[in-house]
Amino acid sequence: MPVINYDPTTTDLSQYPDINQLPNLLYSCRWKNAKSAKGVADFIQLLNSKPKIEQLYHDFKPAVSLFGRLLSSFSKVYTTELQKLQLQTIAKYMVEVIDVQKEKLTDLSLLSHNLVNIAPAAHKVLVNKIIADVDLPAQVQIPLSRGFLPFIKQIKRLGIEQNNEQYHKIADDITNMVFQLPVQDFLERYNLIELNRVLWELLQLNQAELRNWIHSIESAQWLEKIKREPNKDALFRLLWIIYHTDFHLSKALGNYVFKRRYERMRTRVQAEDVPLLGFFMNVFRFQFRGMVPHTSEIAMHISRNAYTLSHIAFAVFFIETGNPRFINSFRNYLSQESYVENPQFSWNHLVESYPIATTRSLLLKILNLFKLPYEPLSTHKLIERNLTNVELLKADTPFDKAMSICCNPEDPASLFKNEETARIFMTLFYESRGWKIPAPEEAK
Repeated sequence: MPVINYDPTTTDLSQYPDINQLPNLLYSCRWKNAKSAKGVADFIQLLNSKPKIEQLYHDFKPAVSLFGRLLSSFSKVYTTELQKLQLQTIAKYMVEVIDVQKEKLTDLSLLSHNLVNIAPAAHKVLVNKIIADVDLPAQVQIPLSRGFLPFIKQIKRLGIEQNNEQYHKIADDITNMVFQLPVQDFLERYNLIELNRVLWELLQLNQAELRNWIHSIESAQWLEKIKREPNKDALFRLLWIIYHTDFHLSKALGNYVFKRRYERMRTRVQAEDVPLLGFFMNVFRFQFRGMVPHTSEIAMHISRNAYTLSHIAFAVFFIETGNPRFINSFRNYLSQESYVENPQFSWNHLVESYPIATTRSLLLKILNLFKLPYEPLSTHKLIERNLTNVELLKADTPFDKAMSICCNPEDPASLFKNEETARIFMTLFYESRGWKIPAPEEAK
């Protein structure tokens, strides 16, 4: 899919030809600069009326999914205090126009999830509408709809935050109904990626019942499930989930994976191997010696596919064990890539959003002093140092010249490995200093 960017000189949101692309267009306004600020203001102006929200709801299908994606993009852009209040009004309109009985729970769950931080009051109204008008017990069947368990988790969280027994009872009753489903059917009908999603949500809803559920399956059946699984990340996630409920089963399955894939490994370690190997080495003390992949590759894989505290912690352990000198470059590359993906999602947000308190402590212990720096300031300082070293830290340094100094995919020590990432940071750097940036046609 081509990259979609907001252009303040030509983009007319009211006449935009593809409504489905509006969330992606808004996402392109996630930087702290004048162009993005103009885009965010235009989006809020477009949406800040109930007739417009009603029009979108009636004219576009699936509108609830569109609303959820728009709010997701709004959570990633910079907004003023006034705009935050305006977003709460927009969210209120969205909730008011929706007929929850006509919508898929998957779409409602996405919208509800993205309302939590933007508009808590609207979130509670939507949750209550769904509880009142949607037959949630009827949704308890295999396969579970994609957003079902995340929505039940939202009800449980509301129960905790508001000390509301009714929410607790609804969430607990539905969760217990899920545990009454034949676990064997889950194993047979879900691939490992889908199964992991279910298990991870159930781990947060009722860890003790999940332990019983997992114990009801023979070890041989779990082994059969992982034997032909090609996805390293799916294997890591399954073993990490089972670790929370049964250390010995997780270790036995991990031992099978390790001996089969890694004990006599003759190929180069890939970026997707790193969290799994770090988990084996740290938790189970399996012995492994192999070259660390380039830290830019590990950072790219994690930031775009598996940006979780557990993936980062075990990657850090693997890198520190293999070559501790690589940790700084990993930190820099991961900081760059994670900022590009979502500038609003700071390191503290990542830590605080990790949902399992017991293993959060373990992961923070593994990470020790490792944390991501504040961006874009941290990378701007590195750009400044790179340009200073070649005496080109000056306003008349051509943009492309600065790019070539700081971004060289063939140089192991290059500040940037990814040209798109480099261009984003260099643009923000030049803007922060008031230096000339070439127009798109000049940059070609």
